[in-house]
Amino acid sequence: MRKGCGRKYQPRRWNQRYCQEPECQREVRRWQAARRQARRRQDVVVKTRHAQAEKQRRQRAKVAPKTVENPDVAPARGHAAENFSTSRH
Repeated sequence: MRKGCGRKYQPRRWNQRYCQEPECQREVRRWQAARRQARRRQDVVVKTRHAQAEKQRRQRAKVAPKTVENPDVAPARGHAAENFSTSRH
């Protein structure tokens, strides 16, 4: 039974451990995925690979173009750039 579910759950088969409601199933899958990811992170190979990736990301961030210093006067972007006009009619 999922923590916080509150429903009375009677398994219909021997291998059912959790409530079969869609919401409970979704929460159980999230919990299992988090547990699986935590176990994977303990692996030495994965730790070194992640450390290398983070080092490369930091290097790319140093070289990447910086954002506008004064965001109040930054030019409009996307669909707003087409409709935006500084002059009034």
